Amino acid sequence: MARTRAWSKGMVAGAVPLLFLWSCAGRSVGGGSLDSGPDSGSPDSGPVAQADFAERAVSAICGNIGGCCEKAGIGFDRAGCDAYVRAEADRDAPSPNTVWDSEAAGRCIDFYTDIATSCLVSEDQFDEHCDRVYRGTLPAGGECFDDFECADIGGERAICFHDGTTVNGRCKARNSPPPEHAGLGEACHTSCSDCGHLSPDISTGVCFLDEGMVCDFNINVCVPIAGLGEPCPAYVCVAGAYCDTLDLMCKAKKNDGASCEYGDQCSIGSCLDGVCSLRTVASVELCLGEN
Repeated sequence: MARTRAWSKGMVAGAVPLLFLWSCAGRSVGGGSLDSGPDSGSPDSGPVAQADFAERAVSAICGNIGGCCEKAGIGFDRAGCDAYVRAEADRDAPSPNTVWDSEAAGRCIDFYTDIATSCLVSEDQFDEHCDRVYRGTLPAGGECFDDFECADIGGERAICFHDGTTVNGRCKARNSPPPEHAGLGEACHTSCSDCGHLSPDISTGVCFLDEGMVCDFNINVCVPIAGLGEPCPAYVCVAGAYCDTLDLMCKAKKNDGASCEYGDQCSIGSCLDGVCSLRTVASVELCLGEN
């Protein structure tokens, strides 16, 4: 299987620079931001060298987040913010088997500017904007520990495939070869939409979610994905619905501000303090430079 990256408050090898800065943020206090006098310049940063990344991050984050901090009732200390971001950026270290991608770094800085200005962020946005700052260099078949060490294969993201027999894995194309498709009513092993992490020689087929099927483990066959108001024994529902774990029925996802217990219940995919809402980027650490 492809090993999942583990995040912590500090950096881990190959992780997104400064991702942890948003991990302590609280519940949303509303969209938009107050004018905090941004000084990060053009929204298109262009290439950013590794040696310049820390200072560019300071400018992008601390130059724009003041309004978010005031709106959240925390207050804002620009010098404290600068010192905190700079210190945390300096703790980052390149991962083995990776190189710096200055183009990706520029896009990441632009992303920091956007979220520090808008005040809101969701964790899945980082994968889209900042997860290629360190680019893998290992070729197909290279011995690896995690996906980020692998270079693209055929112009697409590669994975570090672990078959469970050794500590390290091998870099391989995400979908080469794909596992066997199982049809409706046929025996299944599991369900997936991006199935490149699965071994192609598993004993039974796979139900592909993007084909409208899921593996019902009660009977081990592919069944249609449950619709709104239908039972969901496989815990999967159509888009816009979630499987209520209490009665195993598909119910409409809840709107922003509604009460919730977990993120899958919410249309925005985030449940904070029992309410469907995105995170505000404002935190004591960023706004005041305090740990």
